[in-house]
Amino acid sequence: MHLSYGLRLPTDVRHVPVVRHLAIATLTELGVSRGSIDDIALAVTEACSNVVQHAGGGDFEVRVSVEGEWCRIEVLDGGAGFDPAEASAAVLAEGPSADLTHGRGLGLMRILVDQLHFEPRDGGTTVVLLKHLVLREGSVLAAAVAAATAPGTSSRTGPGLGPVTEDPR
Repeated sequence: MHLSYGLRLPTDVRHVPVVRHLAIATLTELGVSRGSIDDIALAVTEACSNVVQHAGGGDFEVRVSVEGEWCRIEVLDGGAGFDPAEASAAVLAEGPSADLTHGRGLGLMRILVDQLHFEPRDGGTTVVLLKHLVLREGSVLAAAVAAATAPGTSSRTGPGLGPVTEDPR
């Protein structure tokens, strides 16, 4: 099963909850576990909040794709870009502090998802979040995954790779 959608929204803090709630609703209806949904909701909120805070004006885009047991979310901005290693080093240099008001987002996203990477491109940066989904038993998505891996078929899924079913003939 493959589901995907995209949004283009003005870079405004009021649009971050729109992205989060749409992701939550989609994953809930597909039958993803609450833990996986919570992780994705927080990670996508952080990614979108970073765009709003750091990328400047214009629009930002969010692309969500669910393929088998994987969710891929891309957050595209029109900002000048940044070096994630440099950003992390700056936070580490400040040291741990309960008073720290910024800089936790990258580390938090790394904990919440299976893979996090940044793709610089002309006119901005793409943040890619990949999360392996835990599915509720009997859910729509669990049934689709089971059907794709039924005897007589061979199916693989992975980050960024949808179900690839091979005909055994």
